[in-house]
Amino acid sequence: MYAQQAGRSGRDGNVSHCYLFYNPLDLSSLRRVAVQRAVSLEDVQAGCSVLMQHLGTSSTAFVDGAAFSAAGIAAQRAPVVLDAVASASLFQVGERASAHFVVRRGRAWGCSPSSLSADSAHLLYHVLSPLFSGNSFFARKRMADLASDEHFAGYGLWATRAVKAAVEELGALGVVGNSIEWRGSLFPVRRLRHEAPTRSEMVQIWGASHDTHLATMRGLEEVASFFDDARTCLWLRLCVLFGNDEGVEVSSLCHCYVCSPACPSLG
Repeated sequence: MYAQQAGRSGRDGNVSHCYLFYNPLDLSSLRRVAVQRAVSLEDVQAGCSVLMQHLGTSSTAFVDGAAFSAAGIAAQRAPVVLDAVASASLFQVGERASAHFVVRRGRAWGCSPSSLSADSAHLLYHVLSPLFSGNSFFARKRMADLASDEHFAGYGLWATRAVKAAVEELGALGVVGNSIEWRGSLFPVRRLRHEAPTRSEMVQIWGASHDTHLATMRGLEEVASFFDDARTCLWLRLCVLFGNDEGVEVSSLCHCYVCSPACPSLG
């Protein structure tokens, strides 16, 4: 895997060096994650059933992640199932948020902030202030309740994002403390049609997701086989992989583990 951290080395025409680090153990972790996120047809069917139950006759609902777990869908696979049904235009899925937040009063609590956005002002004066009316320094609120508030409900599927932004703004001003703790998972979902998905549609959804999973596994195996080749210069293979015809001319500068078995010094 390649990650560019900073800069554009070599643009000035001078010689530049690229150190490519590879550890076979990384592939084991990636394979494990890929397997954990692989969804079955039963996952898709159970996920659609959960969404229909929560939506009922409403157009929008906030589905707790625990509902998917109760239906036998592991936490790692629930977002994959939602992405699949959203890509098939059966439902519209909003940004994942947390089900609860715990917030404490900050040093600036009780002081009138110089300026606040409309969202933060509403959250402070209409939601948090009543919760802190006693001697309590901590308050806990369900995200679904806040997102369903008349003020934030106007944002639709982005209501949870607006709530989080308002809390973060109050935190930056010192009105609330920095010990904000998010718990659980909440998925805003909107109905795009009245009828429930048919079995044939769910089979198509699973088929597309399964093809993506197989492509991911094939890609990991290709990476493994690419680095397992200890006979051909790594530089040349990378040049061929990325279509660089100048690879043959500059290969003499290569210090890969094939051309130079000794690991180059990074000092």
